[in-house]
Amino acid sequence: WGERTGLLAQTQFAQPALFTFEYAMMQLWHHWGARPHVLIGHSIGEYAAACYAGVFSETDAMKLIIARGELMQKYCAPGVMLAVALPLARVEQAIADTTDISICVINGPESIVIGGSESALAPLEKQWQQENIRCKRLNVSHAFHSHMMAPMLAEFTEVANDIKYSPPSLPILSSSKPHSAAIDFANPTYWIDHIQARVEFYAAAKQAFSKGSNQWLELGPMQTLCGLVRSITDDDSQHHWLGLQYQDSTPVLEQLTDALAQAYTLKWNIDWHHIDDQSLAKDAQGVELPLYAFDQQHYWFEEEPVFSLQQVPLKAQDNNLDDELPAPMSAESTNQQVNQLKSLDTENQWLTLVSITRRQIGAIINVSEEEVPLDVDLFDLGLDSMKAMDLRAKVQEELGYSLSARLLFDYPNVIALVDYFGIELLQLWEASPVAEEIE
Repeated sequence: WGERTGLLAQTQFAQPALFTFEYAMMQLWHHWGARPHVLIGHSIGEYAAACYAGVFSETDAMKLIIARGELMQKYCAPGVMLAVALPLARVEQAIADTTDISICVINGPESIVIGGSESALAPLEKQWQQENIRCKRLNVSHAFHSHMMAPMLAEFTEVANDIKYSPPSLPILSSSKPHSAAIDFANPTYWIDHIQARVEFYAAAKQAFSKGSNQWLELGPMQTLCGLVRSITDDDSQHHWLGLQYQDSTPVLEQLTDALAQAYTLKWNIDWHHIDDQSLAKDAQGVELPLYAFDQQHYWFEEEPVFSLQQVPLKAQDNNLDDELPAPMSAESTNQQVNQLKSLDTENQWLTLVSITRRQIGAIINVSEEEVPLDVDLFDLGLDSMKAMDLRAKVQEELGYSLSARLLFDYPNVIALVDYFGIELLQLWEASPVAEEIE
């Protein structure tokens, strides 16, 4: 992100850069039509969430952030932050005898970050390494959200008291005071306390789970928070994660395109008109999509479908029905069609019914009979409830048989459908002789 990346190691530049990036991403997705149901911020991210929700203006947000970074750089001594994979109780026990180390972040049940001076943390870091406990120093200049932030509070309080605040227009789950019954984001005290308060992202994420949140869009410079949330969810398959992997070699615009596509599949109300004028779509070419189902052809190896033609002992080679099905018969009249079917032996009656059914479905979804698979769900073939009514009418016209209105739900593919009405047709035909053709 530019040539002078070393400046980001200084907190007076890193904090405004983080806020600007996160807030800009929120506005970009808002422009594209995304509307969050709830917001969670992690440290600086809470300022971006509050600004988006209208707690303070963009100008006032930048005043707070710039003052925050400059005052920390000016008054607070350099510090160390150490991430450790231990339960909170174990960490509290390890630091119980010292006031020089603070618990700064709780990201998960066994994902804790502590902060303090180099001299305070180094012995504990060495001890944990000797005990084969995973721990890692964060690439930061100060021990944020710790007691070491105290020297900058007086001047920051003056800045915070000079800001105009409003209640949030969207729900925000506080990661600074997740256990408080009443949280006043419109009070400067909240943002003053925020400086030293530990970040309890784990508790905030659990609150989001309890509210039914299952689609997560991360708008920070790395996809870190989605990883944290995924590590604490009970069933990852029930959640969807959207974000950008900025350290990935894939171009950012391509990643944005992928994220938009994923959001669309999740039925987000994406405003594509607002995307056309972006560099994201500058090389894109619009295409017209067909209004009928795609071919539904598969090009990978899979098991042969298991046929359940209940009363017909099909031979193994009959599994590929396309080779032996009779050619489609012309439906000159229902009576002629039924008489032709009655004149066939039982096996060929079944094969013909399969052929008729595939032909009728193919005509409805605009594909050939051979392209209608035998064991694929009819919904997946594009047969919605309206098209199902068309199929019922075609069967009634050609065979004089009325299909169930629930055929798509009760008989999900061609084979199941033929099993269903074929049995009844055969029984009806056995009970009645072949009708004489009227000249």
